[in-house]
Amino acid sequence: MKRPLIVVACLTLLLTIIRLRFFPGNDEEIRELLLPYADAKLPIAGKGIIKEVRSGEYSVRYYVTSIELELSGSVQRSDSGFLISFYKYESINNKLSDGLIPGAEVSFFGVPEYFEKASNDCGYDEFRDMYGKGMVMKIKGEKIEVIAKPVGIKRFLRKVRDNVSVFYSEALDGKSAGVLSAVCLGDKELLSAELRDDYGKAGMSHVLAISGLHISIFGVCIYEFLRRRGVGFAIAAAVAVISVLLYIMMAGVTVSSLRAVIMFVISMGANVLGRKYDGLNASFLAFCLIVLWNPRYMLQIGFMYSFAAVMGIYLVNELIEGKYRRVNPILRMLASSAGVCIMTFPITAYYSYEVPVYTVVLNLIIIPLVTPLLISGVAAGIISYASYDLGSVALIPAKLILKFFNMIASYYDSIPGSVAVIGRPYKMLLLVYYAGIIVIYFGLKKRLQWGIGIILLIALLILPNRIYRDSVTFLDVGQGDGIYIETASGYKIMIDGGSSSKNNVGEGVIQSYLSCHGRGGIDMWFISHYDSDHISGLVELLYARYSIDAIFLAKSEESVKYREITEAAKRNGVKVCEIHEFTEVKIGKDRIFVMPVNGDDANDRGLIVRMDYQTEGIDALFAGDISMEMERSLVNARGVGALFDGVDIFKAIHHGSRNSNSDEMLAKCKPKTIVISCGRNNRYGHPHSEAVERMQRYTDDIRITARCGGVVLRPAYPD
Repeated sequence: MKRPLIVVACLTLLLTIIRLRFFPGNDEEIRELLLPYADAKLPIAGKGIIKEVRSGEYSVRYYVTSIELELSGSVQRSDSGFLISFYKYESINNKLSDGLIPGAEVSFFGVPEYFEKASNDCGYDEFRDMYGKGMVMKIKGEKIEVIAKPVGIKRFLRKVRDNVSVFYSEALDGKSAGVLSAVCLGDKELLSAELRDDYGKAGMSHVLAISGLHISIFGVCIYEFLRRRGVGFAIAAAVAVISVLLYIMMAGVTVSSLRAVIMFVISMGANVLGRKYDGLNASFLAFCLIVLWNPRYMLQIGFMYSFAAVMGIYLVNELIEGKYRRVNPILRMLASSAGVCIMTFPITAYYSYEVPVYTVVLNLIIIPLVTPLLISGVAAGIISYASYDLGSVALIPAKLILKFFNMIASYYDSIPGSVAVIGRPYKMLLLVYYAGIIVIYFGLKKRLQWGIGIILLIALLILPNRIYRDSVTFLDVGQGDGIYIETASGYKIMIDGGSSSKNNVGEGVIQSYLSCHGRGGIDMWFISHYDSDHISGLVELLYARYSIDAIFLAKSEESVKYREITEAAKRNGVKVCEIHEFTEVKIGKDRIFVMPVNGDDANDRGLIVRMDYQTEGIDALFAGDISMEMERSLVNARGVGALFDGVDIFKAIHHGSRNSNSDEMLAKCKPKTIVISCGRNNRYGHPHSEAVERMQRYTDDIRITARCGGVVLRPAYPD
């Protein structure tokens, strides 16, 4: 068999899945031990070794492994680790000590918290993400101190990294310094969230990570440099391998860099022994070694991307080499870029829900420039130790390339058709997709294999994961409201969209949910009133220039948020519809009734919305946060009382407050289902028991997002 390691890799994959499913280690035991501490918010003490340090805009996070906990006089050890966070707005200098770098042994003290599981369809699953990184719990840190500093070489490499990072910051503008620190040092602290997002949308995220491309460039340059100066194969290979190992120790060990190092060592071994290097066999061996060493790596997105990309490169190049005796370098580069896109496309679609359309062509420009960028950046960093001025001169090529990269990333999103929102594909379709690749590669007869393969591949595009039409979705936005409605005729409607307990609810919850289901915009967005827990996500998306056709709201000149929304909407070409009187909006066969209210309290000034579907079973009422007094006046008012007659779905008013949801309102509406949108352990105590007791007199179907996550209602509910 030409590649027996394929079989070994498949068996390793199967055994790893069994191991993760049935032998997860002592994670659950540790969680159960910490349950009383987490629920009572009691601090715990322990010690461990720092694996990784990440500094964000608001916090510093330490990934600590080899944990020993002191619980009730006994010592408990964990195979996994803890994520310890310190918030920057707190007095960090009083909490943190020097020497908190990877490799340091530390003691810590803080309150344990659970990682959250996804509460919305396609939402961020912190539990799964951290499980893949080997973290079992998170700690809200109160104190962390160094017990033992890392060994000399690690401390020296960390100092080199910090000094070079400072040099980049002084010699370059903020954006360029952030990108170059990420490219050359694996340090992403200087990268803004906006810049990361721009690079991601342009399909250039691979530039910002220490990947196989970086390792190959770094190692091959050293090897070729020594060989051209007469150094023997073995010594040149040994020096190159040692240099690469030191480099990733400095930049940080990631799955991608680990895979690249293993493959680089194999390639150097092939050179020394005079054997032919087989990239696919090397990648299969790297897969087996990494998964056997740490099975959880297989759950990381970086692991999937890294192996898919490298296999795409080798598979496509092998196909064209089998067809052409001589392969033009440009054709090889184009084939490599296409191979990466083909193999990583399902992963991108599954986790990002959208794909950059022009990635294949863009990589033809980007990838060749990474080599001079890396050489210039590393050389300048080394030279800066001897002379700052000479280092700055060596940095000129990198400076020019970075300006070009940043320009592409900044303007890519404005190119028509630059990003295709395709939604998250079903898992079965991923298997179908890769089955198509296997058919193409191993195939039957040439024409038949390409035909079958292409049919299987386009299945992924034809059958994405879609939202059911005729549905009402109450997103779990924490303490706030965010309701997405899709009609039978395909109209996409939002009612409110904000949170007082979650940051980034616009892009992180609302847009993520819509993109996951292949929706790239909103037709109509209704605002009940201007409290931040109802509009923060909308404001965020307006500034991000998200596609919204029209916003419906009540005029409120005294509200700062009203002015902010209307001004941002007009800048983005979004139609603003001010509702001054009872209005009926027809959308196909469905109708939306909108009524403005204008009371003394801010909660009583806004819009009440009723959705009347052509489909029986999902008429819905959304009354924002109006007070009990306003409810009573409305249900008895002439001409508008019919708005509240008999609804299937009732959004609990004011998140289930005792000061709303009156008997009069509930008796008038006679709801079949009530949904209470509120955050877990919110400071207001929502939903109040008095309000829930009143609701229970009218229906048994009461759903609370704080307990069950996002709620999707369709004609055949309960779901």
